[in-house]
Amino acid sequence: MLVLSCAALSLSSSRLPAVSTSDRLPAGSAGHLLLDRRTALRLPFAAAVSAAAALRPSPAAAIDLTLDVSGLRWADIRQGVGGVPRDGERVTVDYMMTRNIGVTPMAGGKIYSTKDSQQPFSWVLGDGSVIEGLDMAVLGRGGIPPMKPGGIRRVLIPQQLGYGVGRGVFQDNTAARVGVRSLLPVPPVGFEWRDKQGDVVNAYARFKDLYMNEMRLDEPGLLLDVILRPQDAAPEAAAESAVAMGGAAPPSSPNDQT
Repeated sequence: MLVLSCAALSLSSSRLPAVSTSDRLPAGSAGHLLLDRRTALRLPFAAAVSAAAALRPSPAAAIDLTLDVSGLRWADIRQGVGGVPRDGERVTVDYMMTRNIGVTPMAGGKIYSTKDSQQPFSWVLGDGSVIEGLDMAVLGRGGIPPMKPGGIRRVLIPQQLGYGVGRGVFQDNTAARVGVRSLLPVPPVGFEWRDKQGDVVNAYARFKDLYMNEMRLDEPGLLLDVILRPQDAAPEAAAESAVAMGGAAPPSSPNDQT
């Protein structure tokens, strides 16, 4: 016998086949419809598809991004407070790296998030160690204002401001996309996380396929959601940043990180 929840099936009665009285539950058994195998097989294929779609999470909502003359697109999801970072200062961020479709995140396209690894990312602004687009996202430039602590900013970074091509050798000397330079951020080699279906995802392998693969014909941009952490971030502030990214709080000290 097959039991289907009425709440999961948003179907009008006109789209369902006739069900005989003998196929129905006795009076008082509300909330479920009992179908024998013969009746279940008569359900339209479209109805089954509609039921499955109703149970799937919706893709991330689109956010209007402003196009800068540099080619970087950006939008503030949440405004921060306090002083702005300066060139030459060390900053720490949490970020989520996602594959994009146009200017929106691709459903199921997450590559890596620091909240999964509990390893916030830190660098000195303007030291040349990171992709130019990330420096611009935090420090600001031209029509892009600098971020403030606690702020969340989404940026879509084009190839020329990202890992690019024709710029040297990648940090692990992997024979892949020709000329990708040793620039950060890069997911930790070997780090894995589980998606909503419970499947294991190797973050570095997914990143490598997108940005180090010489066989790719397309050159995907990089979508980052960046949270600028306060310089003297207390455990409570770190927890707030992690929760804003949808995950658990990061460890309270570097000694707690694995």
